Amino acid sequence: RPAEAGRLIPADRRAKAEWIIPAGETLGAEDEDVVIAEPLPLAGPGLKPARIIERLGPMGDARSVSLLAIHTHGIPDAFSAEALAEAERARGVPAEGRENLREVPLITIDGADARDFDDAVYAEPDGDGFRLIVAIADVAHYVRPGSALDREAQRRGNSVYFPDRVVPMLPEALSNGWCSLRPGEDRGCLFAELHIDAHGAKTRHRFGRGIMRSAARLTYDEAQAAIDGVQETGLPDGLIGTLFAAFRALAAARARRGTLDLDVPERTVRLDPQGRIVAIDPRPRFDSHRLIEEFMVLANVAAAEELERRRRPCLYRVHAPPSPERAGAMRDSLSVMGF
Repeated sequence: RPAEAGRLIPADRRAKAEWIIPAGETLGAEDEDVVIAEPLPLAGPGLKPARIIERLGPMGDARSVSLLAIHTHGIPDAFSAEALAEAERARGVPAEGRENLREVPLITIDGADARDFDDAVYAEPDGDGFRLIVAIADVAHYVRPGSALDREAQRRGNSVYFPDRVVPMLPEALSNGWCSLRPGEDRGCLFAELHIDAHGAKTRHRFGRGIMRSAARLTYDEAQAAIDGVQETGLPDGLIGTLFAAFRALAAARARRGTLDLDVPERTVRLDPQGRIVAIDPRPRFDSHRLIEEFMVLANVAAAEELERRRRPCLYRVHAPPSPERAGAMRDSLSVMGF
């Protein structure tokens, strides 16, 4: 291309037409750069002109691809000054009206690359069964309805994870600070106390607000190594073993119910220091992953039951019955197998 002009190929493959970048409007972009451009007035026949207004980086750089996705999908990646100010004013929760869980050795179990820790678990023997506690960060204490933080969270809906970055739903002062259950630091939490019998059936539950102090931050690998007996955690004797015993009871109950087990393998993207993709590896799946999943499902079931019992508005997600065609196809398949 000429030294000071070039052509722009849209990232959206459905857009076939190229754009021309007039001399002086390239912003120093080079071949194969990912850029953001805006249209210029059309002066005559030929390709439509555009002006480059931002360079995102080389096309082969995963960081550029992340920025491209952010722009393409309109993902908000900057917070309003008002929301940032609200987050900076946040302080620890007051103890009044909260249950003291500081002495309960709740632990977080997350991926090695996790940046915030928003749930914690604990288990102890309870007769023939177990008493479990599932605690989550009390985000609602900081994000009040109608506040700037609330508006920003509604605009995002969730945090978005890319290979090289996270676009958080809340400012870092909250997402990685007051709403992250970091070891040894007092944090406000919502908790579910759940009792299950030896067969994994829930017998009762209660909910509350508390103040907790995480006893440890374990990765899935570390938690699995601890139950496998190849790594010490420094946690109270029997805690890891009791957590896994409760998990096995819950997993057995799930198997008896005949629930659908969609254990779909995940992938993780490895980047070199320059941000280039060097490998896409399968992410290992351990019982430590399933432990957290089972505990969270149980807490969610209890929450749904509580909402229903109190007749509070909530959404029901139900599966429609199969169509006659699908039911017939299933009958044909089962008959071939002798059922």
